[in-house]
Amino acid sequence: EQLALPIRWLLREAAANPETLLLDTVRGLEIPVARASAYVAGEAAQMDTLRTHLRHTLGLPRAQVQVVPFWKRG
Repeated sequence: EQLALPIRWLLREAAANPETLLLDTVRGLEIPVARASAYVAGEAAQMDTLRTHLRHTLGLPRAQVQVVPFWKRG
């Protein structure tokens, strides 16, 4: 059985805090850790914070988390 999550577009221009928009959104999700895996890609600093959240806060095993930092801001 696969879990289907809805797609949610995040617009930095409309965000109260664009720097934490992605992490705040992920923190607000109800993630069934026992069945979860994650593939995330994006700006390097944001990917570091997401990796920390997924691995350490949620406790996802390393094998279930793939993080790809594509670019650095600036």
